[in-house]
Amino acid sequence: MSVQAARRALLERFATTDTAVFAGHAELPTAPAFCDGVDVDGRAVLLVGAHALRQLPDGQDYVQEVLLGLARGEQIPGVHGIRLAPMAAEGWAEVVDGQANEVLLWGSRNSGKSVVEAVCLVSLAELHHRAGFPLPLKALWLHASLVDAAMKTAATLEEPIWRGLWQLQSDRHVAVARLGGRDICYVDFIGTSDVSTQERSRSSTHVVVAEELIATLDDHGGVPERIFEIAMTSMERLPGRRRVAFSSTNPGSRESWPFARYLADDHDPRRVACHIPSRDRLTDEQIEAQGRPFRETADLRARLIDEQWVDLKLGPEVCVGFRHSKHVAPHPLELVMGTTLYHGLDTAPGSHVHASVLAQRNGPQIRIFAGLVSANAGLKQHLESLVLPWLLRRCRWILGKDNSREWLRHVVDPAALTEEGGDYDMSAERRLRETLGGVVRVGASHWSARIGPLLAVLNDTSDVRLIIDPGPTCAMLVRACAGMWHYDVTRGGAVERDAPAKNERLFADLGDALCYAVGEMRPSRPQKRPEPRPTQIHFDVFNYHQRTQRERT
Repeated sequence: MSVQAARRALLERFATTDTAVFAGHAELPTAPAFCDGVDVDGRAVLLVGAHALRQLPDGQDYVQEVLLGLARGEQIPGVHGIRLAPMAAEGWAEVVDGQANEVLLWGSRNSGKSVVEAVCLVSLAELHHRAGFPLPLKALWLHASLVDAAMKTAATLEEPIWRGLWQLQSDRHVAVARLGGRDICYVDFIGTSDVSTQERSRSSTHVVVAEELIATLDDHGGVPERIFEIAMTSMERLPGRRRVAFSSTNPGSRESWPFARYLADDHDPRRVACHIPSRDRLTDEQIEAQGRPFRETADLRARLIDEQWVDLKLGPEVCVGFRHSKHVAPHPLELVMGTTLYHGLDTAPGSHVHASVLAQRNGPQIRIFAGLVSANAGLKQHLESLVLPWLLRRCRWILGKDNSREWLRHVVDPAALTEEGGDYDMSAERRLRETLGGVVRVGASHWSARIGPLLAVLNDTSDVRLIIDPGPTCAMLVRACAGMWHYDVTRGGAVERDAPAKNERLFADLGDALCYAVGEMRPSRPQKRPEPRPTQIHFDVFNYHQRTQRERT
């Protein structure tokens, strides 16, 4: 018998039995050590089921023939696989053999995140077996509800690309991966919104998977962090090669727990986020077709198509016309020395929430440099812990009795100047004068007069343009303008435009502070030429700073 005939007979013999091989093809720069070889296009290949085959007579020869065939680009009977695009492959490699304890796979719709999770499970099962641990690999797959598990994840596992590798059991609440008549992975779906199924998150498991941590239409849905962490503790009981928790989600709010856990600047380095964009597997035309239905839901398009971590709009936005690309500067803004600094302040006697917006007018631009907000604090603490340090850091020249009188203008909520018994000796106006100096003005009391100047500068036809600094001090203000500052809607669907909603208090107060600052600049009038700066500016600031430190001591 010739070599070719013997090879063909070997491949056909294994292909005619119930033994099968699943090949994961990953487009990576180099093949990781845990992989078995490369295919004809240079993709790394991991053969799931290879370890069991090697225990059979002639099994090792069969595995070698499979690898040789894949390297030549041949179609081999009994072998099927899935190719992972570059970004998906990086996420797969991190889950299967990385250093992270937790991995987040995030991206837009139809980026293939659920498929990557399923490939990760069978790959982990194979390496688990190679390390000497018995099969099947046990996994808990968390979902918001069992309905989501049955309708979404189970449907993904039934797709033709798997060729029957996954089988659903127990009313579609259990998924089993089977190769060669042997269960290699047993997955129990958990519905985290059901109290009766939450307790199943305490079942012993080797790995934890979580599907769609953030709900599409509600930031309060999805998988709770508390249940996710309880499930992670269930990995400590069973011996295995690798304990890892991996999850998938579309982008959500920057205040969501997945963002804080995996993407915030101070997150634990053992938690890794892998971006899997839709362009990894879709064309530009396909991505544009996905975004076409979103006509008036820019927030959903930003999350599901443009892959941005943004807030959901909870009502009609107050800042009509605000666009991030137009009104947020691409680079940090510079203060102009010798130009009036406006301090919009939203506060009230007895209030525990205070918001400040600091801005300048520079010709046809209104530049917003900071949006500072305090909660559960007094006005004294707000001014001394947030506003004064910002002024000392960014524009020390504006402080001092003479300098502040010339260039610092406070525009406050009319309610802040209300005379109240015990607080009369230290009103908001007196507190501002003693802490910061400057001139105190009163903002518009009626809503239409307050919001009018801001809407005017947000209009595309305005000669004056609002520009917000991209730094962290303006992050909450940008979110407020982008939709978190909104109007309420009645049960009948009518919009209550006489005043914004106060449910999101911090955003609403920042919005009011912005209105006070912009309104005082008179954006409809040409800006006057600034007066020359005095020569003793640095000396005055130094004396003011020394005096302030002595008073505090």
